[in-house]
Amino acid sequence: MLLLVVLSACNDVVNEPAEQGPVKLAFNFAKDSTYRYSIKNNIAINQQIDENNTITINQNMTLVSGYKVLAHTPDTRTIAVTYERITMSSGNQVFSIDYDSENDNGTEVMYEDLRNLIDKTFKMTVSAKGEVISSEPVIQGSANGQGAYHFNDSSIRKIMMHALEVYPGRNVTPGDVWENTYTTSVGFANVSVKNRYRLLSVDNEQAHIELQGRLSTDMTEQAQNSSMTLNGIQSGTFDMVLSSGLIQSAKIKQELSGEMDITGTNTPVTVESDIYIMGVKQQQ
Repeated sequence: MLLLVVLSACNDVVNEPAEQGPVKLAFNFAKDSTYRYSIKNNIAINQQIDENNTITINQNMTLVSGYKVLAHTPDTRTIAVTYERITMSSGNQVFSIDYDSENDNGTEVMYEDLRNLIDKTFKMTVSAKGEVISSEPVIQGSANGQGAYHFNDSSIRKIMMHALEVYPGRNVTPGDVWENTYTTSVGFANVSVKNRYRLLSVDNEQAHIELQGRLSTDMTEQAQNSSMTLNGIQSGTFDMVLSSGLIQSAKIKQELSGEMDITGTNTPVTVESDIYIMGVKQQQ
């Protein structure tokens, strides 16, 4: 009887999952392929005017862009980026504006700068690590003073960095950590970013990544006639396709506080931002 129990126990061995080996996480979009990124950014800005008054400004933007691979080497991709759709809303307790390129009738002069970006394409070369090696000039906005924002696409290109400056530049295994730094924009503020990424796991040809980062306006040039002293943190998660490096989905939470001077007076301000990224490969 004792022998039977021992033999039975030997047959109940639990198979431990195999340890995951190193994987390559790289910007590796396939030759002659087209991808699409949708980036949504919701921002709440609370500006304290005096002891009793605070203005809340809500800014929401969605950008849909196509990425077509024009040329590639083992270490780079040259891609054409086309702005396919832009939505933007901004407002406070008194005033608000809304724009959606899909519903635009072309009559509102104040949206002319945004309208002129739709279907515009620029080229850039990106390294396997997600660094922009070269990029065509920024598409400028109108100079006649009639546009709502005198808008160009420089701030849009900064937001795109969240989906590019992700890669470690080396093979990694679950638990490994790497860091990247870049400049982006949070609403009206340009900020420098220092991110710390950690590979959580790999399954079904997908890498799951955790993000913790710090944001600061220190040593970062701001728009003309404005100054910001903001510091904060961001955190989030990424799901990445191993074969191409495409970010299938990502969520980033940003929190900043400090002071800003737009009208000549420093006022306390807090900024909260939520960024959502979705990526797909287009059918050929």
